[in-house]
Amino acid sequence: MATLHTPSKPVIGLVFFGLFWLSLPVAAQQESRPPSRARSVTTSGQPTGSPVPVSSLPADSRATPNRTQSETNFMAAQELLELTGFPSLVKQTSIKVLRKEIRKRPEMREAGPILRELLEDRISTQIISEEMAKYLAYKFDEQELRQLKAILDTSTGRKMFTSFETLPTSVRVQEPSYLDLFDEQEKKEFQTFYRLTVFQRFSDCTSMLFRIGMQSFEEQLKLQGKDFVKELILRPREQQPKP
Repeated sequence: MATLHTPSKPVIGLVFFGLFWLSLPVAAQQESRPPSRARSVTTSGQPTGSPVPVSSLPADSRATPNRTQSETNFMAAQELLELTGFPSLVKQTSIKVLRKEIRKRPEMREAGPILRELLEDRISTQIISEEMAKYLAYKFDEQELRQLKAILDTSTGRKMFTSFETLPTSVRVQEPSYLDLFDEQEKKEFQTFYRLTVFQRFSDCTSMLFRIGMQSFEEQLKLQGKDFVKELILRPREQQPKP
């Protein structure tokens, strides 16, 4: 009976090389990551846009005696990220960039399928989401996150926050062509949303949010890569049928 084939030593060597190369930053222009892990979430001093009364929020979304405010903020941030699909967008975009670079390097072609297995199967979108949610929970309180979720749940919001190319950055929204994304009703909604302080703040922080997601991708790549190579070495060779 056949078992998994053990990669040859040259292929494993290429995997080592590939992992070293892949551990380099996905985007050279990335800025340093804010120490969001070490900070506690504080909501009392954060500015708000047009706040929704707490009493109007769903009962199960408010802080309970068994749930701290920071935990509630974190959960609200994860719900927002699930709606945007940002974590998956970060992973797939990072993989797309790396695959493109792998194809440019003849010496890595033989190791390409093995590296793709690592990128697709060992990089967790959930971990990327958690790191991004920590940042959002630090920057926004629960009311603001619920406001943003309501905005992103509209067709206007989905058009703005589902790709890198349509994000409403401060520079992009000044371009007259940006409004071409929307129909007449959505243009009115966009003008309403853009006047909200919370919307402007969210637009301003999306670049850092994506950088945090990409850094999480890179950190996982470094950690998972070591164990992945060990598994490759230990994989049993294909057994030859006995004569």
